[in-house]
Amino acid sequence: MTYEGFLKNLNARGMFRIRPRLNAIRKVLAALGNPQDKIPSIHIAGTNGKGSVAAALESVLRGNGYRTGLYTSPHLIDVRERIQVNGSPLTSGFMKIASRVLKAEKRTKTSLTYFELLTAIAFVSFATRKVDIAIVECGLGGLWDATNVIKKPLMSIITSIGLDHTEWLGKDEYQIALQKAGIIKPLGHVISGARGPGKNVIIRMAREKRATIDQIDLNFKADSLTTSWQTNKQIIHFLYTGEKAQIVPFGLLGTYQIDNSALVMVALRKLGQIGWKIKPVLRDRALSHISWPGRLQLLRFRGLAPILLDGAHNPAAMQSLLHSLEYSTFKNVQKTFIFSSFKDKDFTSMAGMITRFAALVCLCTLPGTRGASLENLRSAFLKFRGQLQLFHAPQEALSSALRDTPQDGVIVVTGSLALVGEILRTKDQIVKQEKAYA
Repeated sequence: MTYEGFLKNLNARGMFRIRPRLNAIRKVLAALGNPQDKIPSIHIAGTNGKGSVAAALESVLRGNGYRTGLYTSPHLIDVRERIQVNGSPLTSGFMKIASRVLKAEKRTKTSLTYFELLTAIAFVSFATRKVDIAIVECGLGGLWDATNVIKKPLMSIITSIGLDHTEWLGKDEYQIALQKAGIIKPLGHVISGARGPGKNVIIRMAREKRATIDQIDLNFKADSLTTSWQTNKQIIHFLYTGEKAQIVPFGLLGTYQIDNSALVMVALRKLGQIGWKIKPVLRDRALSHISWPGRLQLLRFRGLAPILLDGAHNPAAMQSLLHSLEYSTFKNVQKTFIFSSFKDKDFTSMAGMITRFAALVCLCTLPGTRGASLENLRSAFLKFRGQLQLFHAPQEALSSALRDTPQDGVIVVTGSLALVGEILRTKDQIVKQEKAYA
């Protein structure tokens, strides 16, 4: 099978199909020797922030000499981005491992979903490449997520609880927290960044499973001392109760990354307690250079307005993005928003939040059938009193935004990671065209 043939097979499974059982992936993984049981792992769930925490932990562990596996979702451009070994996407040997998994699926007469197939490929890849540790991010929820075949993670991290995927996880934060708490293992350890109704659910579930817990605001906290949009770094003051405060760099911008940095520091503290060697100087160097595209990612081009990409795709994430803008170097400049969303997201609430910040909004559709229609997107911005433009492709929206936004303004691309991916995929060509046009 070619890679193109694999993608056709994968996409036919339905990217957003989910089922409340794990028997299929367990059966396939058993046929492959249960690779997930052979790798020490950190398991991460949460509504927002789990990818940032995963990327930061991977960076520190790799920076300290460990061979790392990283499994995240969704991808921005290439599906192989989701599976990384030692900081690089699994491109070499991907099809060999994918073929092994597909053969096991056929041999066991099972049918894996889109995410289950990729999850199985990730676990086999990590075992085959002999990683020292894997950082594994849940795709959706926790309890019935395909990654929850991990039996004994080194720790479970729950970053935050908010309203997203309510059709699958529940209509309120209490129900969603129950799903996320499904990754807590008996006698395990959990690190929780949850606040609000979700916090007590996590604490209760940890108690019921006799797991130890570190809870934000109770056991640890962090504050940002300084933020530099020139170096793309902030300096964090981290405090664990009863211990000396630490000052550390964090190479991801945004006020919402403050809690994420705290979760990372607590996880590293726990790793140190159980025998993993993390040198502070190597830790700080790695934390200064975290790579996590599409999350408050700033692109600058000579002669054009800068582009700020953030895949905020639910109201909580959008609120965090806009709060970060209020405390950024772009607070008082003209802002153009390029916005799109999937039709099952709460884009109406997100639109209402954007309107008081934007001078110009460029709406566009997303490829595929899941994107919201231009008509519905426009309806969400009915109360917007600024300039509203409609486009049939993200690339058209970016071209127009670059022409209409002054150099001292900023273009904010948000609403969906799929939109961010489309912009990243074609930005160089579009920027080149607009420079020639200018």
